[in-house]
Amino acid sequence: MITLADLQGFPFNNATASLWIVKKRIQQKQAKYTARWVEIAGEEENNNDLESQLVSTVNNVVTIQKDDLDYDFVATPDEFCLLKVDAQNTNMPLILDKMNIPGDECQVTSEKELLNAAGYVIHIQAGDESLYAFKKTSSSWTTKKVKASYGAFFRNGCMIGISQESVFQIYKSVDFICYKDTVFISDKRSFESAMNYKESMIERRDEAVTDLEASGIFSSVDSISEFIGEDMRYLRSISSIMDKGFYKNNEFMTRLKNKNQERNWGIEFDEYGKIIPNTDRMPDLFKILNDFRLFSELSHNIYDVPSTQSVA
Repeated sequence: MITLADLQGFPFNNATASLWIVKKRIQQKQAKYTARWVEIAGEEENNNDLESQLVSTVNNVVTIQKDDLDYDFVATPDEFCLLKVDAQNTNMPLILDKMNIPGDECQVTSEKELLNAAGYVIHIQAGDESLYAFKKTSSSWTTKKVKASYGAFFRNGCMIGISQESVFQIYKSVDFICYKDTVFISDKRSFESAMNYKESMIERRDEAVTDLEASGIFSSVDSISEFIGEDMRYLRSISSIMDKGFYKNNEFMTRLKNKNQERNWGIEFDEYGKIIPNTDRMPDLFKILNDFRLFSELSHNIYDVPSTQSVA
């Protein structure tokens, strides 16, 4: 994968932009996408040229970033940090395949083809270089919302009507950017929704619970599956537990048992030394198995943290 520095080296000053409308449907739990390009224009003399604004939007998102981190299921970066993931581990190649179909057959020719879009892709091109910025559309792109209002602006103390045509909102932000072999994520939830990550997390939940059962550390795993259900918080957490694999480390599990008794964390063990996964202690158990219960060397306090980043 490439780095943030590589992304920030993209030559935006010489770039052009095109706009693609993406629709998504779920078929047998798999996401299917369509993509159509739409002609863009604007009032260049009034600095309202849409193409320039699209380039500027993506450039601004990239420019303000200070850091990048590898994506994981529980990472919570700040607004100046992008998560990154291998593009092949996302559904972005499926969208790009649709965008590579040549000809006018993929051009938007009617308003109907814009309505109820899952999002849009801004394709930025500079010479042989291309990047693709995705933005998930809100409910304002649904049939009901598009028809429910018309445009107006405020000038010199007066609200002035400008249009009674359908209005489709273009945002000053993007949710993620695909450049070369890497997807850089600025809005994690929108990325996961657009890429249909919930379905893959449900599959990983079942895989993780099966692996936990095989590890023999629990008296039973039935209550774990029931507790997680389809709650995204715990789908993320169980996926992270499986990725980290601390439950497979005998030394880690021995320390867990000893610290649980020393700190009175309330995790119960049966007569064979296996964890009894009681529902009321499940949130604590998930944090501990993710190694999110940490001791401060400075204050000597113990904290539950939402994610971790190794510093030594």
